[in-house]
Amino acid sequence: MATYVISDIHGQYNMFIELLDKSDLKDTDTLYILGDVLDRGSASY
Repeated sequence: MATYVISDIHGQYNMFIELLDKSDLKDTDTLYILGDVLDRGSASY
């Protein structure tokens, strides 16, 4: 069981997905997303 923390994604969806792919998250892991997620950037849907 691992804990991951990501902060201030700022609409960088593709970079976020790439980071998730590299992290090898499992069902027992915890992911916290802090800070701004969708406030700017080309992929702020």
